[in-house]
Amino acid sequence: MKLLLLLLTFIILSLSRPYYPDRIPNGYNVYHNGSLWPGVGHYLREGTGARNPFGLDFQKAGYMWTPSLCAMDSDKDGFTNGEELGDPNCIWTQGITPTRTTNITHPGFPANVTGPYDPDCYLDRSVGAQNATLTFPTDFTVPSSLTSYYCTSFTLPSDKEYFAIKYHPIIKNFHMVHHMILYVCANPPQQGTYECGKMQAGCDNILYAWALGAPDFCLPSDVGIVFGKDEATHVLLQIHYDNPHKLSTIKDSSGVEITYTSQVQSNPAGFLRLGYSAKFINIPPGKPEFEVVGKCLKKSSDLLPYDIYAFAYAHHMHKLGRRIWTTQLRSGAEFSELGRNDYYDFNLQTFSKFDSPKVISKGDELLTHCVYNSTGITTYTTGGESTFNEMCFNFLVYYPRIKNAPACISQASTLSAGVTVLFAIFTFLFSL
Repeated sequence: MKLLLLLLTFIILSLSRPYYPDRIPNGYNVYHNGSLWPGVGHYLREGTGARNPFGLDFQKAGYMWTPSLCAMDSDKDGFTNGEELGDPNCIWTQGITPTRTTNITHPGFPANVTGPYDPDCYLDRSVGAQNATLTFPTDFTVPSSLTSYYCTSFTLPSDKEYFAIKYHPIIKNFHMVHHMILYVCANPPQQGTYECGKMQAGCDNILYAWALGAPDFCLPSDVGIVFGKDEATHVLLQIHYDNPHKLSTIKDSSGVEITYTSQVQSNPAGFLRLGYSAKFINIPPGKPEFEVVGKCLKKSSDLLPYDIYAFAYAHHMHKLGRRIWTTQLRSGAEFSELGRNDYYDFNLQTFSKFDSPKVISKGDELLTHCVYNSTGITTYTTGGESTFNEMCFNFLVYYPRIKNAPACISQASTLSAGVTVLFAIFTFLFSL
C-alpha cells in the first residue's frame, strides 16, 4: 500500500510540474535578436544561469502572470511587459489566446540591446579607460578559397601594467568571418598580413575570442585580462574566413576594439580550454544524436596550484552541433556543470556568465559532452578547421589567472586490436 501511495504521489507531482512559459502570454513565442528564446526569464537562451529583470519580477510574482507584473516595464525600455508579450490591457489568463500573437518582443532585454544582454557592459569603468583598435588592413582582400586562416600582428602598450575590461567585435562581413582569436606571443610575431593555418610557435595563449553572433564581452567588476609591462605586449589576430561562393573581390577589415585601464583589477583573469581534439572527431551519417566526450583527467587538474573561479564560458561547435555541456566531478561524483546549452545555435555563439563563479579545485574531473545531429548527411563528418568539419570546445574564463594553465583536450588513439580508447593530453597555454 505504501509503495502504491508513493507511486501515485510521484505521478501527481509529475503531472503537476510547472511549465513556466504556460503562465505568461505567448510564453512559447518570445523572440530576441531574431531567435526563439525558450528561457524567457533568463539571460541565456536555453533558460539556465542568471535571471534577467523580467525573470526576477516573475519570480517575485510567484511565477504567475498578474496585473502588476503585466503593467511593469521590467527591462526599462519604455514598453510594459504586457505590451511586449501581447497582453497590452492586462486581461490575459492561462488557457486563452492573448490579444496579440505576433510581433512578440522580449520583456527581459531593452529594445536597443542586440544579442544577449550583459549587465557588466553597463558598469561605469570609464575612469582611466583607453581604447585600442586591432583590425585587418582596409585593403585586405578575403581569399577566394572555401576556408582560410589569416593573421596580422600588433604591439600593445608596454609602459605599465594594463587590464582589458571590455572587448567590442568589429565585424565587417558577417557572412564570411567565421571566428577570430587574438593570441599572445612570447616574441614579436611575423609582420604583415599572411596565411596562418598553423599558429606561429610561441603564440599560444588567448587574449580574446569571437564567434558568430557574439556581442560585446565585458569583464565583471574588479576583473581584467592583464597585458603590458612585464606581461603580454605582442599579439596576433587570427581570422577564419568562410567563402562558400569563392568570391575574389571582398575587402575585410574586421577585428576588435579593446577597452583597457591602468587601474589595478583585484582579479586578473585567464582562459582555460576544454574539449575533444578535432582531429579525432568522426561522426557517422544519419545519426540524430552522436556524442563525443572530452575528458580532462584528474591528474590534469592536479596541475592547478590553487582553486580557480570560472565566471564565464563559450561553447564552440559547427553546423551539426546540437547540445554541449561540461560536467564537473569531485571525488568521483557529479558536483556541478560548467556551462550547458541544449539549444546550440551555430549563428549565436557568445561568452555566457554563470549566476555565480564556479569553483574548480585540484582533483576535479571535467568532462565536456558534444552532441551532433547528422540526419540528412550521407558521409562521415570529420573534425577540422573548415565549417563543414566539426569541433568540440568549451572556453572557460576564470580568475585568478595561472601561468602555464593546462588546456585539457581528450583525444582518441586506435590500437592495433582496433579498440579505440580515450586518453588525455595536456598542452599548455602560456599565460599573459
